[in-house]
Amino acid sequence: MREAGLEPDDAAVLQIPDTIDAGFAACVELMEREPHLSALFATNDLLAIGALQALATLGRKVPGDVSVIGITDIQLAHQVRPSLTTVAINTEAIAQASIELLIRLIHEPRGEGQPPAVIAPLPTLVRRQST
Repeated sequence: MREAGLEPDDAAVLQIPDTIDAGFAACVELMEREPHLSALFATNDLLAIGALQALATLGRKVPGDVSVIGITDIQLAHQVRPSLTTVAINTEAIAQASIELLIRLIHEPRGEGQPPAVIAPLPTLVRRQST
């Protein structure tokens, strides 16, 4: 945000459990505190889905009034309405790379040196109806 000339607003950031219910409650709280918000970025799709539900309850249109984006691209992301724009993470490939790294470290301990490099697949933006 700073690179884009924007100053982050700490009042518009909440740290909550990763559940749909927590996303709902946090969205209601944020919209009460910061009613001018035009976009919500959730750290996972469950929170974003909770936000979609809260915005509907509050009578806010998505994406007309507020855009919502999540991270992960779980199956529910394309099933909710409006469908959720999200950053797709290849969790299977990341899990596989993590397991391979752990096995390598068990068999070839590196001590206090530089940790081995792991190349994970790049995330991709999946544009849907919520933005």
